[in-house]
Amino acid sequence: MYVDYLTVPGYQGASEKHWLTQWEAKNHSMQRVEQLNWAYPRRTVWIDVLDTYIMQCRQPPYLIGHSCGSGTIMAWAAAYPEKHHLIRGAFLVALPDFNRAVSNPNIEGFKQVRYKPVKFPVYMVSSMNDSICSLDKAIEFSKYIQCDLTLLRNADHISYTYRPALKGWAFGYNLMQLHRKRCNIA
Repeated sequence: MYVDYLTVPGYQGASEKHWLTQWEAKNHSMQRVEQLNWAYPRRTVWIDVLDTYIMQCRQPPYLIGHSCGSGTIMAWAAAYPEKHHLIRGAFLVALPDFNRAVSNPNIEGFKQVRYKPVKFPVYMVSSMNDSICSLDKAIEFSKYIQCDLTLLRNADHISYTYRPALKGWAFGYNLMQLHRKRCNIA
């Protein structure tokens, strides 16, 4: 598969109104990682599906994740540290605190995810009022992962469902492109 980006939506996928879907429509070198079950994510299955997509890429992809998709990227990185060289970089949006989000029994298996430093460039975007990850946890995660962090005001979980004004989310797309350029990723 020849793609520059792999997109990794979160729990329940990404509807046509979600910024991630709109980015995919705008950039044809983006390929969505299609999970087997969006409504009942199983951590090990989601990691394996992501790994399959990564291994099918002809060149190292740049990963873009939202929510559980960001968590899946980090869980994959923890499971496969020997494969970090296969990734050009990652843009993590609304990385969840699974211990806080565990009130949803459908994502119970993700509670065991532990974020670790990675050997590829990462950029993280969080909201100051995210219901699934507190501001303090977002800052803690970015320091632990050793990545840059942009904090948004009043964007909750940074999705169309929570904030219809994020339609297309041009600011996020520009942040992602700046991260790629700063990391010398064409």
